Amino acid sequence: RARLEAALLRGHGPDALDFLHDPAFKGSAALRTFNSYVYPRSEGALAASNKPSRAAVIADQIAFKCREHRAGLAAWLRNHDRALAEAQAARAGAPLHDIILILDNLRSAENVGNLFRLAECTGLAGVVTAGITPAPPNARLLKTATGTAEFVPHRHFASALQAVAEQRARGAGVVAAETAQGSVSLFEPAPMPPPTAGSVDRGSSAPPPPGGLPLGGAGESPAQRLERVMQPPLAIVLGNEVAGVDVRILEEADLVVHLPTFGVKNSLNVATAGSALVYEVLRRWAKLGGGEVSRRD
Repeated sequence: RARLEAALLRGHGPDALDFLHDPAFKGSAALRTFNSYVYPRSEGALAASNKPSRAAVIADQIAFKCREHRAGLAAWLRNHDRALAEAQAARAGAPLHDIILILDNLRSAENVGNLFRLAECTGLAGVVTAGITPAPPNARLLKTATGTAEFVPHRHFASALQAVAEQRARGAGVVAAETAQGSVSLFEPAPMPPPTAGSVDRGSSAPPPPGGLPLGGAGESPAQRLERVMQPPLAIVLGNEVAGVDVRILEEADLVVHLPTFGVKNSLNVATAGSALVYEVLRRWAKLGGGEVSRRD
């Protein structure tokens, strides 16, 4: 006991033993771990407890369990998820942001789960999985999505090209995220006021023809092209972790964008890059408030 208490004080500060005298920790995992070390139930457990480094390992486990327990007791401080009924009511009407994520042959269920979580947290219109991309109810996807997948409208297509064609038919602009030749940096400065839904004019009232939107005037700058294309409704294509976005989709896209990098690697993880892209679109649409996304405004 003395070894464990000393390890707790040494590694986690003078209040590391407070849980021993706090009624709120009665029956907690932290207290059970402490007692299991101090009162071993077998010769093997006693031998393990007597190992020189064991006290420090158990102290770290207890400190983490204490933090976990306090977070559970004060969930309102650590968890801002809205009540289930409110979330369902918010999803009953039209989506807040008319953006569809098209996932072109992603291989990682964890990446897809993170993108479902992104779609729910930012109020997107939905997610399209295509090709080999995992889709609900994939267990690893659902685990990473942390309960958000059920609130995100989603469909599966055999080919991402089919999904792109459907988005074109509804008049959506198509943006592909890829580090391809001719791609535009996502952070080109916006030269015009942010667009609003219903005020979009892409040059024609008819659905855009195959091959993307007109390129605009010969003098159109990257910033002007970003501003013209990144308007609602919008479809964002994210590609395979190794092969990227299908070349045929890059040829069809209205715009290919990339995140600037300053190291050896020229790209980020697809879920990380997708998050940056979505939030930059929302920023351009003036949908970000003071510190968090405006909730269902």
